[in-house]
Parts: sequence; C-alpha cells; structure tokens
Amino acid sequence: MRPPGRLSRRSSGRRAPDADLRAAWLSLLLVAPCFVAAYLLAVGITSLLGYADATAVPSWMMLATAPAFLCYALPTIPTWRFGNRARLRGVRHALVPFGIAVIMVMAVILLIPYPLRRWP
Repeated sequence: MRPPGRLSRRSSGRRAPDADLRAAWLSLLLVAPCFVAAYLLAVGITSLLGYADATAVPSWMMLATAPAFLCYALPTIPTWRFGNRARLRGVRHALVPFGIAVIMVMAVILLIPYPLRRWP
C-alpha cells in the first residue's frame, strides 16, 4: 500500500503524472540556452544582411529575425507535451509551466523588436 498523496508509476510502463509534471517544469530550463541561440541567430542574420548597427535596421528586418523567434519558442513544445500528458492524468495545474513558457516567449517577441521601431 502506498502512502496517501503519493502518486505511483503505472504497471504498464507509462510515466506517473508527477513525473510528467516534473518534466514539464524541467523543460523550462531550455529557455536559457534557446534564448542565447536565438540572440546569436538574430545577430548573425542581421550581420549577414549587412546591418551592423541596430539603429539603422529597416522595419522589414523584423521578419528576417523570425527564425530566431522560432528558436526561442522551442521550449514550449516539450512543456506542452509533458504538461498536457499530466493534465490528462488528472493533475489540475499541469499547464502552468506551459503558460509561463508562452508568457516568456511572447514578452521576448514583443519587446525585442521595440528598439527597431521608429516612432514619430
């Protein structure tokens, strides 16, 4: 008999809901290396296109940095996968890590191009 409140692994070899939830939280650790990779990718694209100064970059350049934004959004995939798997097994707060990952990605996507915009 297991102690109350403790989730056990299923005999079918599938992961327990707490293991999926833990994996969802741990997948948030991918945000830091993906941020660095996205930054290097964005800087590399702008320098390859001949814009060394970020203040002189035209507005269409924001579209050229879309691969960098996709690179930064990569941690949402395992976070959704593990969080949704735990949610389907009954963990009510399983999508909280996914929500945090989406908020972080949207903040970067909305705030990084801010200096590139030219306001009157």
